[in-house]
Amino acid sequence: MATGKLYRVVFRAQQPDRVRSALREWDGGVLLSSLGAQLELALEGSEEATREYVTGYRELAVRLLLEARGERPNLVTVTDNGKVALVDPEGRPARAPIGALETASVEAPFGPWARSYDLGDAAALDLTSRVRVLLGYRGLTPPGTDGHVAMTFDDLDAQRFIRRARHYLNNPDGQHPLRRIMQAFGLSKTELGGLFGVRRQAVDQWLVRGVPPDRQDKVATLEALADLFERKLKAGRLAGVARRPADAYGGATMLDLIRQDRHRELLESARRSFDWATAA
Repeated sequence: MATGKLYRVVFRAQQPDRVRSALREWDGGVLLSSLGAQLELALEGSEEATREYVTGYRELAVRLLLEARGERPNLVTVTDNGKVALVDPEGRPARAPIGALETASVEAPFGPWARSYDLGDAAALDLTSRVRVLLGYRGLTPPGTDGHVAMTFDDLDAQRFIRRARHYLNNPDGQHPLRRIMQAFGLSKTELGGLFGVRRQAVDQWLVRGVPPDRQDKVATLEALADLFERKLKAGRLAGVARRPADAYGGATMLDLIRQDRHRELLESARRSFDWATAA
């Protein structure tokens, strides 16, 4: 579909199915298919998929705005550092509306579009309608509902998805917590699995589908340890320190204590040690 015709359909057609068909022509439908696949895994608990979904939603928002820029350069611009922005009444680039638009990625799975469309299509139509309204066009009319929310997944899973998605919106460059722990402590996947009493294959699964609820406290504690030591030690020192036997731990290493599920004890000990050093 030619660019001009694509613009007219995406921003002016009133039939959602026509808009969806036009969006599916981008990248041979890969963008929308990926959006749906990642969102489905994200709602099942995957940390990695949540990050990819938020990234894909942001990419689609940029694609839509750039498409509009070709026809409405008075409304959409690109800043000197390559960021898409809207043009405010004074002719200055404004990024805040783009950030607000991206936060809708959290709401998309729970809106009226999800009742009648696959998750990827639903998110794309919801976003397209918001962009249209933002640029002064008429929004798309979602399908009618029977008065009930469009929930086809577990409520607790949905709440966890919302927390994860908000985290990645606020920390777009944030690492997966397990990768951060491996990097900070200088661990392989096999070594990381040993700290949790699982095999490497389990770590691979956690990286894709998320950390099981009964292990999340330990992950959070190890992240807190990494944060503490990286603030107090020179860069790259933690990996060596964690493997060094210490009298304070009865001749054990930090990694030994973590394997023994004494991670909270270790964190408190480290905090007391650094507080004492600071006070002295």
